[in-house]
Amino acid sequence: AQGNSYSSLSDIKKDSEYRKYLSLCALYCNSASYNGKRVIGSDATDRAIMELVRGEKRNAELLNKNPFDSTKKYMSVSVKCSLGKIAFFKGAPEKLLLSSDTYLDADGSVKELKSKEYLYKKLKELTSASYRVVALGMKMNGDESLDKITFIGFVAIRDKIRREVY
Repeated sequence: AQGNSYSSLSDIKKDSEYRKYLSLCALYCNSASYNGKRVIGSDATDRAIMELVRGEKRNAELLNKNPFDSTKKYMSVSVKCSLGKIAFFKGAPEKLLLSSDTYLDADGSVKELKSKEYLYKKLKELTSASYRVVALGMKMNGDESLDKITFIGFVAIRDKIRREVY
């Protein structure tokens, strides 16, 4: 993969294809939701991912949703939108990376994933720095089976330490 890092969604051009796919995945492959200005429901990971895409529009029709399962270690959804019928995946990086044979580049083009070495190195780097890491992926045909997926990227989440924790 290209190895681009972004601190927030605003670092990615508003009209880029990459941002569209990332936003759709984060919005629909998620069990949290917005209640006015607050993100509610689900767990801290889903709420943090929903915060990442705050302000992005839900402009797809949800066709199917398979909730997160701790045995399979991922969740999936299929949506229909202007980009076509797409399946999105969110889950354990080791699970999604194993099933990825392509990646989405910064322009939103799908490229062959020739080596995963860099991604595994980046994953180790992030987890060693105490980030909680979730992987995102997709399939352009809407098929929710976890094989031959396109890797979108990692979302690295750092928990804030509360004052009362010593």
